[in-house]
Amino acid sequence: MHPITVLILVLIPLTVAYAIMLMAKRLGVNYFDHFVGEASPEALGAIRFWVFMILVMNVAWEDLPSVSHLPAQLRTKMGIMSLLHMIPDWGSVYASYTKLLALKIVTLTFLVFAMVGFKTRLSVPCATILVLIHAGILREHFNYYHTGLVPILVGIALSFMPCGHGLSVDQHFSRKKTADAILPLAVYGWSRYLCWAVIASAYVMAGISKIRNGGFWWWHGANLKRIVMTDTLNPMHFEWGLEHEIASLPVFVFSALGISAVVAESLYGLVLFSKRARFVIPMLTVGMHLGILFFQGILFFDLILIQAVFYNLSEWVPQAWRGINTVNHDPLSETQRRRLHKKYFSVLIFMTLGLSICWLSRIEYYPATAMQMYSNTQTDGLIHYKKVWAVYEDGHKEEARLEKWIGAVADSRYRFVLIKAPEAQQAFFKEIITIANRDSQKRNIIRFDVETYQWNFLTDQNNPDFGRVINIATYPKAVTEKKTPSNSPNNSSRN
Repeated sequence: MHPITVLILVLIPLTVAYAIMLMAKRLGVNYFDHFVGEASPEALGAIRFWVFMILVMNVAWEDLPSVSHLPAQLRTKMGIMSLLHMIPDWGSVYASYTKLLALKIVTLTFLVFAMVGFKTRLSVPCATILVLIHAGILREHFNYYHTGLVPILVGIALSFMPCGHGLSVDQHFSRKKTADAILPLAVYGWSRYLCWAVIASAYVMAGISKIRNGGFWWWHGANLKRIVMTDTLNPMHFEWGLEHEIASLPVFVFSALGISAVVAESLYGLVLFSKRARFVIPMLTVGMHLGILFFQGILFFDLILIQAVFYNLSEWVPQAWRGINTVNHDPLSETQRRRLHKKYFSVLIFMTLGLSICWLSRIEYYPATAMQMYSNTQTDGLIHYKKVWAVYEDGHKEEARLEKWIGAVADSRYRFVLIKAPEAQQAFFKEIITIANRDSQKRNIIRFDVETYQWNFLTDQNNPDFGRVINIATYPKAVTEKKTPSNSPNNSSRN
């Protein structure tokens, strides 16, 4: 590399860093006074409790040990998980039910410790690393889905904060006040604000990604109806049987929903600048996620619950549980005050800059993400979806719920298996049949039929069958296909 190029690559980051530090020195105090505000250790402790409670619920629900039944062919590279594969014999973990169960138990243990604030300095970062691994293993086998991701990102931020100084076992049983527990209220205020910023940035990136990737007309009703109907008709964990009712809704209804979604996500950042926005926007966001559950059958329970961190959760805690106040009420000198705000404002700017680069570069490197889900646009009304049928030895056929046999594919993650390589699908269904027929007292399953449907809801709106079958693949036997010559499955509708 040319020396001048090297010099430029070195000088640009240094110049940016210097400009940020200069900006922080000038604006840090004013920014804090206008937008951040002081907070108590209990307010930050309540956020820690709530975020790790969400992660406890998520890990407890997931059937990680059943990953041992998934074939290695399903695995793809998943961001920082690549580092673990550098460990000798790491792959043996995936094939061992016992090792995966041990990982789940250890992860839950540290998550509970972090939630209640026991040995917080150790338990919070350890719990965050473990839950990153736990969630990463699942994503390696399916795709980079975003359910449960935002609480993990907040957990990473909390690992660098004094979040154990309030509403924690450490605080309750501490016999003496240690020097590091005596901090100004501004420290807890900035820490709380940075947690808010992590959550807000996820929504803002999701909103502006839709316009950037899908264009101004992303919100067009035909595009959103395609997204909704694809999820509604595909195998989903929550199915309400409302396909006909949703399909009958006119396009302009989806246009209104699309505009609302883009505006709500893009303007979510207002929670960082307005108390009124922090009161209103989280409640509206809960309504949006309930709408997603109703229309698409997708439960973002983590995002519904995490909205509560914008309210003062510590006020809901009985006074007797709050313990002794360990805050230093001595006023800071002007120099100390400027230095403190310069430090935290610099962190905020650097974090914002990093997230902006991540978004501009469209980075999807677990756990980093530009939040680009559902950001493509297609307004021709054409959708493709799949149905999985179990065929028994007596010829009987019924729709299969594969999570009955391998719990890790719950939340209908097996729909992502259906778009993987044929060899991976063959290995997957072979394992499913083995488990399904093991010690079975009922009829044996001889194969699975995966039917691919094609439907245009604009030109064939009243079709009671929601389109027609254009492909049938049978597993685990050799693939046999029944195709319409001029058509082929298109999975681009799946974002």
